[in-house]
Amino acid sequence: MLGPDTCVVANARWWYDDNPGEESSMTITQARTGSASGIILAIGEQMSVTRTEAAPNEAFRRLSELMDAVVVGNDFPGRRNPVLGWAEGASALCFAQAKHILEAYPRADVYVTFSGCIGMPLGMMLRRMRQRPVHVMIGHRLNTRAKRVLTVLTKWHLGVDKLITVSRAQSEYVSRLLPHASVFIPYGVDDSFYHPIDEPEEDYILTVGSESRDFETLMAAISRTSLNVKVVSSSPWCRRRTAMGEAWDQTEILPRVDYVALRSLYQRAKFVVVPLYDVDYAAGVTVIQESLCMGKPLVVSGSRGISDYVSHMRDSYVVPPGNVEAMADALMTLDRSRSVRDELKLGARQTATEFCTLDSYSQRLKSEILATLQKSRVNHTG
Repeated sequence: MLGPDTCVVANARWWYDDNPGEESSMTITQARTGSASGIILAIGEQMSVTRTEAAPNEAFRRLSELMDAVVVGNDFPGRRNPVLGWAEGASALCFAQAKHILEAYPRADVYVTFSGCIGMPLGMMLRRMRQRPVHVMIGHRLNTRAKRVLTVLTKWHLGVDKLITVSRAQSEYVSRLLPHASVFIPYGVDDSFYHPIDEPEEDYILTVGSESRDFETLMAAISRTSLNVKVVSSSPWCRRRTAMGEAWDQTEILPRVDYVALRSLYQRAKFVVVPLYDVDYAAGVTVIQESLCMGKPLVVSGSRGISDYVSHMRDSYVVPPGNVEAMADALMTLDRSRSVRDELKLGARQTATEFCTLDSYSQRLKSEILATLQKSRVNHTG
């Protein structure tokens, strides 16, 4: 429970906005008219799509259960409103979702936004309100040039009471925005979905994702080995055969796969490789943690943004970003040495249990939310 002063929005059950679950403790009318209070979790995914095989949606279901919260997905396209449509197109921010949250849940105790694309427009709207719900925002990458300009122009951060980062590399910039209201909380993934399953290992390595991926270094390293690699990515790089160089015959580009298929690819891979540019945000963290929960050996570029999540030769083989020779050596070492792979598998599961579980992430997040809510109440009563 959230405490004696917080009304439970969905008592021991989950409930998605515009998609009610069973045995909800409040009616749809109460939710939409804002006659209930509590915690609102605003996320980027559309909740109207099927959840049968959508692991991230299941993760938010578990979050909502642990925190007695309502999850509001991004099912409110700005194109319904010409002004919001223009604003969303120009800024890539979810103004329509932020507007819906304010209108549908004016009496909420806390808004929790899980990305800057939702949190920034909501902060812009909240900063002009005298009395408002507490706003806790989770930011992944807030120091791009465009976002810095937007911060100066809109002062969105003045509508945020707690700013959580998932990488210490972002903390220096964030702490300047909100000096006494920023904190680092390690990210977590749905370990009830991503766990070892009974499927045989096959002779390939796997790389997943697009953001800040250094495919050039990976392909150059692959060409120095006899390894076959499966690439699950929507990067434009994947559509250019010339980008793969001599590794073309060793590379299989896979179309977008569902989460069940992705879990199977993880399990059957000999190991997982995450090639990254050296960036100051947690690019690759989801793939890294999913792999750790699956107990897969990892080869990872040591980007500043993921230094909190990997430990060299404990749970992963970390190589300098952009170093083709080091990447190739790591790939060949893991390919040839089962003992090294087995050691990293054991370390991966230990790290996952200690660091990556959704329950531990939820508890840390819940503690920060409640502390922020309590501080806000003390300030208002004082």
